[in-house]
Amino acid sequence: MSFDAVFGELKNRYGLKSQHLDILGCLQHSDRSADAISKQTQIPLGRLYGFLNELLDNGLVDKSGRKPFQYSVQPPQEKILLFMQRQFDTAVRNQSEIMNLLEQKDRLHHLEVIESSERFSYAMLQMLNEGKYFKAMARQTSFPFSLYSHDKKDFLAIREAIGRRRQTLAYHTPEIAAIMFNTITEFHRKRRPYTEIVCKEAFDTHLSFIREEFGSDMHQRILDGLAHKIKHFNFKAFVVDEINPMQIFITDKRVLFSLIFKGKTSGVVIRSSDVVNLYEHLFATMQSRAVPIEDYLKLK
Repeated sequence: MSFDAVFGELKNRYGLKSQHLDILGCLQHSDRSADAISKQTQIPLGRLYGFLNELLDNGLVDKSGRKPFQYSVQPPQEKILLFMQRQFDTAVRNQSEIMNLLEQKDRLHHLEVIESSERFSYAMLQMLNEGKYFKAMARQTSFPFSLYSHDKKDFLAIREAIGRRRQTLAYHTPEIAAIMFNTITEFHRKRRPYTEIVCKEAFDTHLSFIREEFGSDMHQRILDGLAHKIKHFNFKAFVVDEINPMQIFITDKRVLFSLIFKGKTSGVVIRSSDVVNLYEHLFATMQSRAVPIEDYLKLK
């Protein structure tokens, strides 16, 4: 499979130079030394290292640890996803810094309408990237990403199976699922507080579905993964025997609430300290009526 068209889109959208594309094209099928890359691309060796270093910094290329150094772009799909995620993270940080400066100058309330599953996914990723903490109240039919699996292969398999089974709020592609997994994993790695409330019926239904679809081994890996995250990361999850029609995310900066209306993902994201405080109270009230997920699993 050739990634030339994808590399071309990266050039158009993210400002890569033609020399970057020549190097990526040279490496997409096999690892090469700088001398070999220079000969194939006709980029002088003295200039080549500057372009290689830029690709290394952006995560698009790897360099072997021993001489003679070999440069690699394998596997291309993962390298491209890593590059896009880094660009996204940088954009979120820059936007957050500008919004903070504006808020210092004026009491700013910012509202953004969500009109698609793509925009919902982007908003969730944005909140995970900029938030000091993340709180989520899953809607009544939802099995949240945070409960899928801490293993990437299992996570992607579960996401694909759920996407086949029912309509989802988030955009359903393997690429978005991989970025979501990486973002949540990084959030946990930084030990930021992550609290999830899931509806009892949805939790039970999806665990049963996973057992039927993938077998008892994966089912047990999910339970073991939850116990691991609760023990080793700043993660808490609760089960509530109530109906919640909307998906709600809360960070120190924003609140997102979303639902599926007439088969389409819709909702709003509000950046306001007053709204955050209001939904913090709502979240705390529901959490007080919920059962810690580790206690719920022991009771079953």
